[in-house]
This record gives sequence, C-alpha cells and structure tokens, in this order.
Amino acid sequence: MVAAGKLRDIRSCEALVRGLTLFGSGGGGAPQVGLRYLQTALEEGREPAWVEAAGLPHDCLTASVAGLGGRAPRVAPTAEELAVMGSPERRLALEDCVVAAAAALEEHSGLRLGAVVPIELGGSNTPIAMLAASRLGLPVVDGDYAGRAVPELSQTTVGLKGGTPYPAAVADQWGNVTILVRGTGFGAADRLARHLCAAAYGPVGVALYLLRAARARAFLVPGTISRALEVGLAMQQAAASGRSPMPALEAAGARLAFQGRVDRAEWLDEAGYMFSYGQIEVAGGGDFGGRRLRIWYKNEFHVTWCDGSPYVTSPDVIAVIDRESGWPCTYAQVQPGMEVLVVCIPCLEKAYRSPRGLDLLGPRHFGFDIEYRPAEEVVPLTGQPGRAEGGGR
Repeated sequence: MVAAGKLRDIRSCEALVRGLTLFGSGGGGAPQVGLRYLQTALEEGREPAWVEAAGLPHDCLTASVAGLGGRAPRVAPTAEELAVMGSPERRLALEDCVVAAAAALEEHSGLRLGAVVPIELGGSNTPIAMLAASRLGLPVVDGDYAGRAVPELSQTTVGLKGGTPYPAAVADQWGNVTILVRGTGFGAADRLARHLCAAAYGPVGVALYLLRAARARAFLVPGTISRALEVGLAMQQAAASGRSPMPALEAAGARLAFQGRVDRAEWLDEAGYMFSYGQIEVAGGGDFGGRRLRIWYKNEFHVTWCDGSPYVTSPDVIAVIDRESGWPCTYAQVQPGMEVLVVCIPCLEKAYRSPRGLDLLGPRHFGFDIEYRPAEEVVPLTGQPGRAEGGGR
C-alpha cells in the first residue's frame, strides 16, 4: 500500500499534533504527550504514515487502539495496594499497554490485523494509535471514527451507525489483560473499561472495533489525519511569523466564536474518576468587549453560553486557542489569565446532526435543555454571536 502521508521530521509531527488538538475540541489527550509518541516512532526508525481506506483490500482486518484514562485518584494508592498488582519496576508505559491490547485482540480472535483505525482525533490519542501501529508493522488508516474527540465509546460513528464494541481487549500497566467477549452495549463496555482503570490505578490500553475494511469504511470519517496535518501546518506557519492563526483556521472551516481573557477555570467533582468535568469563563475582548462566554466540558468542550444564552454546542467542534503560542488547548491547559480565541468548526461527520446523532452527542445528551443549532447558523462569518434561544440545565 502506498502511503497517503508521512511524517519525516519533528516539525511535521508538531504540525500534525496542532491540528489533531484543534479537532480534539479540548479532549483527546495532551499534545505534548502525543508529540513524544510521534518523536519516539521517528527515533525507532519508523516514520509515522497513513494510507487511504480505499486502498485497503476489502477483507483486510482492522481494529482501533487507544489509551483510555480516568482521573488520578484523590488519594494515592498505598504501597500495599500497589503490591497486589505487581512489581512497580515492571510497570508498562501506556503505549506498551495499547500494543499489548492489540496483540491480545489478535490472540483472542485467532486473526491477524492488517491496519489500525484511530478511534478519534486528539493530541495524544491519535498519535498513540500511530506509534502502536508502527510497532505492530501495520498501516494507519487516514480517518477515524468520530472526526473529533468524544468522551464515550457509544458516541463514535461505530456506535452511531449500529456497530458493536465487542470483542474488546483491555491491557493495564501491570500486564493484566481483560477480554470483553460480549455484552449489553457500548455503555457497558465503556463503564467496564473505566472501572478497570480504577482497579489498575491508572490508564489502560484498549483495542476494539474488529472490522473488515469493507465494513470499516461504512463507519469511517475519511481523510481526517491529512486534514489535521494541513491545518496544523498553516497554524504552525502563522505562529512562526507572529501572525494570527485565524486565516489558517478559517481556511479549515473554523469561525471565530469569541475572544478574550480567561478569568475562571473550575474543575467539577462529578462521577468520580470516570470523566473530567468543569467550566471555563472568558471575559470578552476586542469585538467581544463587554460580553461573557461560559464553556462546559466533559473531557471535551461541549456546551457554551454567550451572555447567558445557549451558543455553540456539540456535536460541532469547540476549540480554545492560546493567543500567545497559537496552540489549541485541552481543557486542562486553559488557565485564568490566558488570552484566548474560541473557534467553532461544523462537525466533520454530518450524521451527528441526525436525530440519532444528537441523542448521542447533542446538548441534551449531557443534561442541558438546549436545542442544537448548527455552528454556522449560530456564528456568522463576522464572528459575532447570532441570536440564541433560551435553555439551561
């Protein structure tokens, strides 16, 4: 198979991670970690590359791999608790857990994988799939199963369009491997995997979505790695010359939803270790002076309000850009005092705007009585907020 794209140096790796973090919508993992994964692949003599899904043989067996994390426990486990799991000196890095999960899925199925499909776009979850694929000697498909980052397995296009997460393999840092053979659905698989994070005192590697290429193409959001690299390169060039990233973002379909200074970043203690929740508030500046934006996140940015009225929401992408560095931020990187641009990008997979898609990823899924409106209706090209209907949580 001929590669559709390849990373040959650290500069191109950085550009890809910028773009992936943008589409991660505040989630998808830390970009500095993702850059390390890609740099590791280069150092190991394996240039990260991707291929077009159309070039895969119909019967090529594909799977998705990713790191699945929970929040660190408020109280660290004791030495005695850790000793139950195994020797601390033998703990695996997360990328090794991901490779182990893929190997376990092959062993369980008795089949050989032919390609890896990233589950989602994100600063580290896409790169970890690329590193794992390089170590397994497999190509990565230019695409993913969300066109953004999502907090729950059910919210991928595989869940949206009637696929199954089973069988799935989960490998932890201690060398324990669990196979989820069958189950009641995506919600159960997600919950079980996250509880395995808690049991293992840390993130786990997962491998799932065992699909022949002909079937995988029905779920795939195609070309998303190439797209992330293209916008990442443009953002990188703008930052290097001290220019605003907005022209590069607008070329990628983004619209300026807000700009100003972050004056509040609050972490909320909900659902224990399973997900990260919080709110961010931005005081408007420039054309948005005197206005106020609130952002609610669950692993990713999902709901916003401008001056108290519902504004841009998932399934469209909401991204916060640090104006000083030009880098998109994860929710954990947004801190009070930062000058930011907040942009929105219409979702790459339009099936998320169907009734089924909105049930999975729209604002009501997250508990808000808000009617979804497409980002391009809410935010005119001028960047000024459109008229929003009432609603709340």
